[in-house]
Amino acid sequence: MKSSNMKVVLLAILSSVVAFCIVLMLIYLLATASNNTKKNSANAAVQSQSDVAKKSTEANAQVSAEGCTLYYVNQDTDFFTADMLSDDLDAAEKEAAEMESNTISGLYTGTESATYAGYIELNYLDGTVFVPSTDVMPVSTSVILPLGSISQIIQTGAEYDYETGDEMPQFTGYSGCGPACLYMLATSIGAELNPTTAAESPITSYEELLDYASAYADQGDMSTDDGGMTSGSLCALARDVYALNLVNKYDAEQSPSAVVKSILDEGKQAIVLVNHENGRVVDKNANEHFILVTGYSTAADGTLRFVYANSYYYGDYSVGEPLLTLSADMLDTSASLEFSEPNAILCVE
Repeated sequence: MKSSNMKVVLLAILSSVVAFCIVLMLIYLLATASNNTKKNSANAAVQSQSDVAKKSTEANAQVSAEGCTLYYVNQDTDFFTADMLSDDLDAAEKEAAEMESNTISGLYTGTESATYAGYIELNYLDGTVFVPSTDVMPVSTSVILPLGSISQIIQTGAEYDYETGDEMPQFTGYSGCGPACLYMLATSIGAELNPTTAAESPITSYEELLDYASAYADQGDMSTDDGGMTSGSLCALARDVYALNLVNKYDAEQSPSAVVKSILDEGKQAIVLVNHENGRVVDKNANEHFILVTGYSTAADGTLRFVYANSYYYGDYSVGEPLLTLSADMLDTSASLEFSEPNAILCVE
């Protein structure tokens, strides 16, 4: 082969090798760019999920900003009033101080006392009591708002029974769940009376609110089991007495539990129309009843359980009743049944 031909061949081979290397380089660059794009997308997705979780945590932190906790109180826990713990009293005076002893164990909301070290201040009826922190057990919740439960049924007096010679106590409020829920809600958020109402009828107790609400009882006399008021009348009562704007958030396109959860996540309580038997929510048509939902917990599998106050209970109405819980499924069924009025999930707007 001639020298000139050899050079041509060598140049051709060299050109081919260079072209091949360039192709390999382009393939490498394209592959690297693709991987970087996927990595950036994955990082963006992770960051997005992190942001969502952060926002959710921040929201719950805002809801629980006051340090409210759900506590389990057992049967033997002693309740104390502020007077019983005051340094102004000597030992004998503290021992003589009287407090209705708690006889009902269960769930109560509360906070660590800022005044008395080593004590938890529990929401009890429409006030507070103190218990040693060593005698209660915190209960894990996702959202919990402070709330003391009261009885809608109150004693109005007694009548003499000529046959037995006994004094027979008389009660009212058997259908007073609406005013009771409103009173608990207003007390827990510190709502003040509407100036107009305050001037005409200063209301300082549930008993006074129940009496005032008789004019709103569009379903009948609230002293019996057959009376009560609709959610519309309850909204009017809230506006007139406390200047609160209650709105109905019930949505047939959403589950009641989802609606209630969203309300609680906003730091608000929800008055829910359900069916009940002796104060317990049931999943069948029974007695229509308003309850006040104040929190929820989330299990590891994502299922929800709600914490609520039930005002329908017998016994000593001067002794606070613990809060109760119900599943999301029970709430969904009971609140979605057909009532004598539109379904209702009320909250302050």
